[in-house]
Amino acid sequence: MQVLFLSVYLALYVKLRCKSMGKDYPPHVPHHISKILELDVTRWEIRGIAGYDPSDINLSVKGTIFSDRQGTQSWLRNIFDINLSFIVPPLLAWVPDNTMQSITESLVKTVMADLKSNAMLLALADYEKFKKEKLKTAVNSKKLRGS
Repeated sequence: MQVLFLSVYLALYVKLRCKSMGKDYPPHVPHHISKILELDVTRWEIRGIAGYDPSDINLSVKGTIFSDRQGTQSWLRNIFDINLSFIVPPLLAWVPDNTMQSITESLVKTVMADLKSNAMLLALADYEKFKKEKLKTAVNSKKLRGS
């Protein structure tokens, strides 16, 4: 992302937990869902900004991802709680509050759009890899049965 002529990169360290059979599901997930994936950002880094103080920024992300099937249709549902807070540097004190808020909202929307598109690309790449591995396994097991 380009911010004031700087390239800024956000690195997230994510903890994933798989739960199944309705055990310990969050209250917003229906118990008929067979499996869920819980996501928790355990650590994060902003790269590309020299001299930033990470204590001035607080980011917390927790969420749940699950497949919701209705008949032959299937949707990937996700519910995330994202909390972002930061201390504005004194240099930016001259910027009016409403302008700072619109800039912040624009940055957050851009970051979320980038995360969503990157996550979709990763998911598609993982799915393609899964399909190829599944096809190889099916072909190999068929060869073994045929010999």
